[in-house]
Amino acid sequence: MIGPDSPPSAPEDPPVWKPVLYRSNGAWIGRMPDGRLGVGTETEARASIADAKLIPMWPFMERPLQTCLDDFSACWAELATQEYSTPLELLSSTLTSAQQSHSPYWRHLAESWLLQMAAIADASLRPRPRGGDSLMGDLDV
Repeated sequence: MIGPDSPPSAPEDPPVWKPVLYRSNGAWIGRMPDGRLGVGTETEARASIADAKLIPMWPFMERPLQTCLDDFSACWAELATQEYSTPLELLSSTLTSAQQSHSPYWRHLAESWLLQMAAIADASLRPRPRGGDSLMGDLDV
């Protein structure tokens, strides 16, 4: 409640770079001061992911896709933007941009992620056995 005895409200702090997920080689993925997804160091923003045509995301392809999905999902509340609505959309866009690269190295990693993405989609469509339907019951082995 604001009244005559209330202290004046402090001005809002200006938006700042917020590193969220460590990538590699001192680079972080985070929230730019303007709210977009970006890349930078621990202390300063360097470029928006979109303006850099997703290239700063390519080193994530050196990791398994599922690991990246898990990592981005765990901190997505801090990273979600209008540009990318889900971690899968961001990682799919990353894969697509790398497929268009002139580098055989990044195209090869994109192909690997594409195969991993297909395997993840296939596994999610397969019905899981219910308790009593198998010798192992509900245990994942």
